[in-house]
Amino acid sequence: MLYFAAGLLLFGALSARAQESAIALAQRAEASVLRSPGVSMTVRVPQQGSISVKIDFHAKRIRIESPSNLIISDGSTLWNLSKSTNRLTIDNVAKTGSPFADPAMVFQFAEHYAAQVSHRAGQTYTLDLTPDGHLSALLNAASGSAPGGAQKLQLTLRTNGKSIKIVKAQVMSSRGVQQTSSLTIKPINKIRSDDFLFKQNASMKVIDLRE
Repeated sequence: MLYFAAGLLLFGALSARAQESAIALAQRAEASVLRSPGVSMTVRVPQQGSISVKIDFHAKRIRIESPSNLIISDGSTLWNLSKSTNRLTIDNVAKTGSPFADPAMVFQFAEHYAAQVSHRAGQTYTLDLTPDGHLSALLNAASGSAPGGAQKLQLTLRTNGKSIKIVKAQVMSSRGVQQTSSLTIKPINKIRSDDFLFKQNASMKVIDLRE
């Protein structure tokens, strides 16, 4: 009985240590991304083509462009253009609780995801990150997933002392199927304001949802 109890205590200690390791990895990965002024992502989605994402962390701006859509948010207003129908929807995001009000949340791995280490090989870790419900809509838009499709962000991390590098990233569905391919995350050291300006023209069919 004494050995059984000791075993349970040891198991609990190991589990807590593993949880702390996952949280520490999430914090380090987050810090490595957010130290830059912004980030760019490119992803190829089956049957949709390439999607490019640019985020300005300081000004809380985001641009998501695919062959079919263009979404730009300046942290206050969201412009969503359907290229095929030339229909533009404009909406508020500030003070609404929308994750588009602060797109840096996508990379706040420790705050907005449940983290778990699913594999380790030496200094290379596979970190599974399950987003909270508040973040899912933004992650779906950034990865080209259908609503409710993006269930998990999986990062392959390589550590070397105090440094950490994201060597691979992918978005997984609820069925465990890879939703995206060739997902790359790169820092932007110089922000171009023009990338976050929406140019509206008279031919667009506008639906303005702002109050």
